[in-house]
Amino acid sequence: MKVMGGYDFPGSNSNIDLHALTGWIPERIAMHSDNQTFNKDSSFRMLYQRFHKGDVLITTATGVMTDEEGEHWGLVPTHAYAVLDIREYKGLRFLQLKNPWSHLRWKGRYSENDIKSWTPELQKYLNFDPRTAQKIDNGIFWIAWEDLYKYYDVIYLSWNPGLFKESTCIHSTWDAKQGPVKDAYSLANNPQYRLEVQCPQGGAAVWILLSRHITDKDDFAHNREFITMVVYKTDGKKIYYPADPPPYVDGIRINSPHYLTKITLTSPGTHTFTLVVSQYEKQNTIHYTLRVYSACKFTFSKIPTPYAVSKRVVLL
Repeated sequence: MKVMGGYDFPGSNSNIDLHALTGWIPERIAMHSDNQTFNKDSSFRMLYQRFHKGDVLITTATGVMTDEEGEHWGLVPTHAYAVLDIREYKGLRFLQLKNPWSHLRWKGRYSENDIKSWTPELQKYLNFDPRTAQKIDNGIFWIAWEDLYKYYDVIYLSWNPGLFKESTCIHSTWDAKQGPVKDAYSLANNPQYRLEVQCPQGGAAVWILLSRHITDKDDFAHNREFITMVVYKTDGKKIYYPADPPPYVDGIRINSPHYLTKITLTSPGTHTFTLVVSQYEKQNTIHYTLRVYSACKFTFSKIPTPYAVSKRVVLL
């Protein structure tokens, strides 16, 4: 609230808040069934390893649910929880969460009132005594990984930018009058950038963060702009048609002010990409920042419009 200028604040999510407070790189992992890329096993392994290395801060949030569902499970609808710990014990996987309200806890499996699931060995390993926990509700609880991805909606990651040796950014504006409302057939008027990466032996990771600038509270409250980043493997040339060539990474248009694209390079040498900023049904002029993080050397620049003069002909 302090960052947004006071208590007249429309609300946010933990990903946006942590980026504003820390500058760490935001990433969103949707866990619901329509996200075909979510893999529960590899996702847990990644969270477990990177959390314990100190590379990332993790929060998770519930989705829309009825008041009855929330009361039954001890969950607050559309609410964020901090991840305090991640553990694995004899094939069982757990996360320790904290409700920032410091009360209202999970009522499902492995809650303090679950007398069937807890064993003395597991209690010792997780340093948790259900009988002691029953005496005070501090909003902290353990939840099984299987229950988290069943009853929660999204995981928010905030990555330490110090993981990358190189970074740079470009600030720019996309005028609403520039090009058609939809870019389904032509990308000629979309902002485009050339990224050339010098990949060493052993491979490298390159992340591109697209951040739309929030200029007023109404914009922040309603999030009407759907943005994304589309990546093409090219020689850095301008792209005119969305499917020619096919996208190397085709982004999903979401109404979040941040969109993170990850590129993993495995072969050494020079790799060149065209990055295209895209919107769904462009309505307003947007101001944005593109920031590139890389483990290796790269160059990054805007692709100029090749035609300096244009003229419209009206046929009668």
